[in-house]
Amino acid sequence: MFSDNDDEDDDSFLKNDNVLTLDKLSVVDGIRYWALSTNATHKSIDMVLKLFRKVNVKVPATAKTLLQTKRNASSEIMEIGGGQFWYHGIKKCLCNHYRYDKPPSKQLTLTISIDGLPLHNSSAMQFWPILFKIVEDSQAPVMTAAIFCGYKKPESTEQYLRPMVEELNDLISNGLDMHGENVAVKLLAIVADTPARSFVKGVTSHTGYRSCLKCTIEGEYVGHTVTFVGLNAPKRSDQAFRNDAYPGHRKMYTPLLDILFFDTIEDICVADRMHLIGLGATKRLLLGWRDGTLGIKRWTEKQCEQISEAFQKVLKPLEVHSKRLETTPSQIPQSLESI
Repeated sequence: MFSDNDDEDDDSFLKNDNVLTLDKLSVVDGIRYWALSTNATHKSIDMVLKLFRKVNVKVPATAKTLLQTKRNASSEIMEIGGGQFWYHGIKKCLCNHYRYDKPPSKQLTLTISIDGLPLHNSSAMQFWPILFKIVEDSQAPVMTAAIFCGYKKPESTEQYLRPMVEELNDLISNGLDMHGENVAVKLLAIVADTPARSFVKGVTSHTGYRSCLKCTIEGEYVGHTVTFVGLNAPKRSDQAFRNDAYPGHRKMYTPLLDILFFDTIEDICVADRMHLIGLGATKRLLLGWRDGTLGIKRWTEKQCEQISEAFQKVLKPLEVHSKRLETTPSQIPQSLESI
């Protein structure tokens, strides 16, 4: 049975310049282009190749051969402090993505994302990928420039970030030659959640007295929590940060300081809904109302049950793992007891 979504996917592939591109390619390059453009699985590619070979068309026998998948990727993995590091590269990702088509504009603006994520619930093993997205190309996937794997975050930002910084500077200075044209590359912003921001920027943790990334306000210890009171503290500046003029805030040197035309204050985003709202204010309010620690009477057992039932009826956001919408529910509490 074929769904309407499948028809839409096929139509979207045929509506743009893909057909014109395929006309210019050999059979092998055309199959390769189709596979990469549609994110086809290796199993699907193997089936297509088998059909072609059945009618005596000379094509590779497997998807690995067709896509020129490297057999020994372990040679590119290096040992750094805290674990293993694989650096693929921004340039490789861009050249591979625009292997057959020209970029949509003569400038590619990148947003880079850095975060840590656990691999298993029963293990401390974690990934710290460096991902990036192209602003001018909404259809382009999120691309992986590097991955760190270890039982804790990388011990050294120098080892973790330096390859990316050096490649970025080369791309910003010289651009990227593709299809006979030089394409300019620009960095728009670095996006990271609250703990990752502190790590890559080399500043004090978000629980510190001088942890605000945007202004010089100093926190006060109120009710077992560092609280920032006031709205008019002087703003931090890129120049002062570079001059190490913020004692108690900047803890160490970070390779991000070496990125060309990069503002260490304005170009590192501080928006973090999960930690600031979900795991921050919302969790604190729910626990305070449940336990009666916010100056009001604690919720009764019946009230807690009713609220827990309401949680279970909430339509949870979904994390999309592929264009086929294989989804899993995000982490939303099933009851007040699980907060």
